[in-house]
Amino acid sequence: MRVLLLTFCLSICIFSRAQQVPKPAVKVLFSKIKSIPQNGHYSFISKNSKKKLQGKYQIYLEKLSPSDTPILMHSNYIVEEGAFEKGLKDGFWKTSYKNKIVKKEHWNNGLISNEYSVYNTEGKLLYQIDFGAKGNGKYKDFYYNTGILKQEGSYENGKKEGEWCTYNEKGTLLKTIIYHKGILQTP
Repeated sequence: MRVLLLTFCLSICIFSRAQQVPKPAVKVLFSKIKSIPQNGHYSFISKNSKKKLQGKYQIYLEKLSPSDTPILMHSNYIVEEGAFEKGLKDGFWKTSYKNKIVKKEHWNNGLISNEYSVYNTEGKLLYQIDFGAKGNGKYKDFYYNTGILKQEGSYENGKKEGEWCTYNEKGTLLKTIIYHKGILQTP
């Protein structure tokens, strides 16, 4: 009788969990999030509550005007979507612009890993690399409309390493900064 009762209760528990609807992603503006350097990677917290982000998020990146005032662009936002585990990016992340995927990346406890791909707004592959489980390789990001290189650098063990260069929309070098084990060495 006990076995039968236990089996019945266990079945109900399993069935009820299977019927649970997953929580939708939390939608938030990037300006409402703060990234904090932590052991060579970044932990993300809410500026309002000061709590580490947890669960699925859709992060809307506002375009800034010359006066650094956010411009709300409705469907023209760049949207990053993925999950946080104790404030760290974890699992598959995608970036969309005008409802088209322009970047796919994988994170493991705040460290970049495995496949990374960047596309233009027409869906053409601009760059692809497999950082592997250890997170080693050359990183590149692009201006999605034009395909012009926006940023490049290297990852070692999932953390930024060495020289990182940022370019403007015409491809002119804006700045070069140095990282060691994910920690900024030069401003």
